Amino acid sequence: MTGVEIWGFEARRCGVASLTLPWLATCGIISASFAAAAANAGTADAVGLGMVRLVAMVFPITAGIAAVAAVGRERMPELQSTLPTPYPRTVLRRLLVVTAVTLLAAATLIIVLIARNQWNHPAHGIAAILVPLGPALLFIGAGAWATARLRSVSGASVIVIGFWFLQIFYLDRFIGVWQVNRALLSFAGIAFAVLALRKLGASERLVHGSRE
Repeated sequence: MTGVEIWGFEARRCGVASLTLPWLATCGIISASFAAAAANAGTADAVGLGMVRLVAMVFPITAGIAAVAAVGRERMPELQSTLPTPYPRTVLRRLLVVTAVTLLAAATLIIVLIARNQWNHPAHGIAAILVPLGPALLFIGAGAWATARLRSVSGASVIVIGFWFLQIFYLDRFIGVWQVNRALLSFAGIAFAVLALRKLGASERLVHGSRE
């Protein structure tokens, strides 16, 4: 298989939910922005602040649930040990697909809100993407880690929701500098993804060892 075919296959294996959840959030927030403008719901600054809150709080969690769906889609991961590609590499590809979809959806959302003058945040231009992307990376990594540990989509989804509450009620409150906040969330998400891949690699080695 060529590189394009491999990535296309992995995208299909991610499932419809993983590929559409971030875009559904984008469409929902853009619809809310049009509705707020049509209803004259407050000043431009107030509407812009409301859109920022939706982008920062609602959009990222859809990326985490998408990651859980992508990793948890494999009902019998032990069968992956019979394939030439290591299972952690397969999961990494699917996480990269989810991250790419999230990045595109976030960029589209930010561009539309800035163009409509409904973005009230110090971050502008490319940096504005970090507002939703930082927590999204945290939830993607946490979702992958929880799915690898629990082997349960529902259980991992609960963990992602727990991280969502942690971010909103603790991290965002006590780490007020948005650049530092988003950088820490991004690094934490990457760390969780690495832990997930290591866990899956250990499980795969255990399966191989039991066969020898």
